[in-house]
Amino acid sequence: MHKCVVQGQVLYTDDHCPPGAEASTVAHASAPSRPSTITLYLCKATDGGLFWTRQHCHQRSALVDRTVTVPADRSFDEQVAWARARRAELAVPVTSNPAPVFQEQRDTRAAWNKASRCKYLNERVAVLDSEARQPLSALRQDRIRVEKKEARDEQFRLRC
Repeated sequence: MHKCVVQGQVLYTDDHCPPGAEASTVAHASAPSRPSTITLYLCKATDGGLFWTRQHCHQRSALVDRTVTVPADRSFDEQVAWARARRAELAVPVTSNPAPVFQEQRDTRAAWNKASRCKYLNERVAVLDSEARQPLSALRQDRIRVEKKEARDEQFRLRC
């Protein structure tokens, strides 16, 4: 990529600059990397059934029941399993004697190595921060706060 200054006017081109122009080479910006997380939608069909999809539920004439951010580098089946586990975790009421925090209850999580899990958690917190800056309902803001706290707690447990 070349930056050409011709009579005070700046021109960017991938070809050579015109004669008499001040020319300088500009480095190409690296191509954007694939996102490491994506959103899965749990949709409620008109007949009341639930299904997971990567597309927004509206595109399938359904209503959004829940959204879950999952690792993008996994197969759809693994993403759905992860999302179901996450949904089940959030649905479990807190008891007076919670399970020890160091106990991993999901084998899908145990399969991830610490470095990739820490990377995922960092990106998850960034996504939640970005989402929290949007104008959302109080209920959704509270859910984001809880999800962010859980991600931060896990980062602490893993010593990321």
